[in-house]
Amino acid sequence: MSPARKKYYVAVSRPVIQSTIIEVEADNEEDAADKAFQEAFALDDNVWSGKFEPENYGHDVVSVLEQDQGHLQAEPEFVLQDRIDDVKYLLLRGDTNMGEGSMLFQPWLQDHSSLFVADVCKGWLGDIQLLADEGVEGLVEWVEDPILDAAKIPPEVIARLPWLGQSGHKGSGNNPL
Repeated sequence: MSPARKKYYVAVSRPVIQSTIIEVEADNEEDAADKAFQEAFALDDNVWSGKFEPENYGHDVVSVLEQDQGHLQAEPEFVLQDRIDDVKYLLLRGDTNMGEGSMLFQPWLQDHSSLFVADVCKGWLGDIQLLADEGVEGLVEWVEDPILDAAKIPPEVIARLPWLGQSGHKGSGNNPL
């Protein structure tokens, strides 16, 4: 006989990325980007567009609370809302056309000590390292594929991956990851 099923309250979050176009006058691209960045703070919500895109982003289960926990002194919705408010997100931007990535600094990071930020970053780095390692392993398998014509790999790509070495074999140099 299986144990009796229980009821739970589950707090779930999802990202919404909104975009807009800002026209500025500037001397160069860097100046234009700086001006647009500053102007973005003053824009009304109605000029932004964007909604949740399930094909590009996932959901985050923030917290799970059993309905019958006797120690609850407040309504579960209030307890979970506090938990949701405590969880913050870091944005990592990936350019799917150029294959480049960067971190977008978030204001909430300023509200915490350097030690706290370092601790949180260490957790993020572990997850990011796993993704990077999987990507590198896939590239190495592709490069080492005996069916692959090595001449198809541009020399500038090989030059940016010195850990592949001159022969294109894994282990012939230091993996930067």
